[in-house]
Amino acid sequence: MKFKLTPNHLLIAGSFLFALTMAPSISLGYISAGILGIGFVWWCVANRWHPRREDLPLHIFFGFYVLWGLVSSLFGEGVARSLNYWRADFLCLIFWLLYNTFRIEPKARYWALIGFTASIAFLAASGFAQMAIYEWFPGVNDWLKNSSQRWIRKLALMPEQGRRIHSTMHTLTYAETLALGGLFLVGAWRSRRLLGVGLGIAALAAVLVSESRGPTMSFFVGLLAIAAGYMTFSKKVAWRILLPFAIPCLLLFLSPSVWGRLKSTFNPDSNQDRIIMWKVALRVLEDHPVAGVGIAHIRTVWPDYFHQEWKEHFPHRQEIWSDVHSLYLQQAGERGWPGLIVLLALFAALIVSAAVHLSKDADRRDLHIATLAAMTAFLVMNITESAFQDTEIVFTLYLILAFAWSAAARRPDPAIR
Repeated sequence: MKFKLTPNHLLIAGSFLFALTMAPSISLGYISAGILGIGFVWWCVANRWHPRREDLPLHIFFGFYVLWGLVSSLFGEGVARSLNYWRADFLCLIFWLLYNTFRIEPKARYWALIGFTASIAFLAASGFAQMAIYEWFPGVNDWLKNSSQRWIRKLALMPEQGRRIHSTMHTLTYAETLALGGLFLVGAWRSRRLLGVGLGIAALAAVLVSESRGPTMSFFVGLLAIAAGYMTFSKKVAWRILLPFAIPCLLLFLSPSVWGRLKSTFNPDSNQDRIIMWKVALRVLEDHPVAGVGIAHIRTVWPDYFHQEWKEHFPHRQEIWSDVHSLYLQQAGERGWPGLIVLLALFAALIVSAAVHLSKDADRRDLHIATLAAMTAFLVMNITESAFQDTEIVFTLYLILAFAWSAAARRPDPAIR
C-alpha cells in the first residue's frame, strides 16, 4: 500500500517531536514547532478552517501582553536590545498552535502526551545519573565537563555545586519543567494511573534532590491543589494522590542537606542576595513607573542601583545581574506598572479558564484538576523565579494548557470531519 503524506501526519509527528524535545533541547523544540506549523497551515488551507470565536477573549489577553512589551521596548533604555528580547513574547503563538492542532487532530494530543511523558522521564533519569556519576565516578564527570562538544558538556555537573543535581542543561538546573510535568502526570494520567503517578514521583524526587527551592515549594503547593481538587469534586477518595507525598517525606527525613536547603527558603539571612535584587527592582520601578526600563534592561541599569549593601554581603559576586529572581518584580521594573497589571490579568485569565473547564467538563475532571494545579504551582514558583521568561518552561506550561482545554472543547469546528 502506497503511503501518502497528509497534513494530519505532520500534525501528529510535529506534536510528538515537540513534546519530546522542547524541554531537553530548545533548538530541536523550535524545529519540531516548525514541522507542526507547516502541517497546521497545510491543514487550514485544505479545509478552509477559521479560528473559533469562543477562543478569542483569552488570546486578547495574550495580545495585550505582547503589545505592552512593544511599548516598553520602544520607550525603554535601548530599543534594539529590547526588541530583540521582545520576540520571546510571541511564544504565546505556540499555545495557539498546540491548542488548535489538538482540537482538529485528537491523535496528535495522544502522541504529544507520549512524547511529553518520555521527556519528563528522561530529565528525571538524567538528573539522577548525573548525581551518581559525580559522586561515584568523578573522573567521568571531569571528562564530560571538559569535552570540546557542547552537548556533552551539558551532561556534566559543575563541581562548585556539590551534590546538587545542577548542570548547564537549564531544564535540569532549575527544575521548573520537572515540577510542572510531574504535577501534570500525577494528576491527569487516566488510563495508566500507576505509570503516571510513578513518573510524577520520580520527577518530584529529582526536583527535591536538585535542591531547587522555588520549583520544590511550587511542587508541594501543586500537590496540595490536586488533593483539594479531588476532595472537592470526587465522590470517592483517590488514594493515589497521597502517594507522591510519601517520597518527599522520605527524602527530607533521610537527607539533612535537602531539608536544610528547603528551610533556608524562609530564612532572610540565607537570602540576602535575592532580597537585595528585589530592592533593586523596586527602585527601578519607582524611577520608571510607566513603561519601565525596557525588556532585558535590568542588566543595563543595574550599575546605577549598585549600592554598598551588595558589596558588603557578597564581595566576590558579580556586579551586574539581569535577573532579580522574581518574575513579578522583574516585569514591573522592565515594563512598569501597566506591564505588571497586564501580566497579572493574563495569569488571572488563564486561572479562570482552567477553573471554568474544571467546573463544566466533568468527564475530564482529572485533566483539569492537574492543569489548575500546574497553573497554581507556576504562579507560586514565579515569586522567586522568572520562569515565564524561559523558553522550555513556557513551552511546558502551554503544552499542559493545550492538552486540557482542547479536550474540553466538545463542539466541533465546521471544517473538522
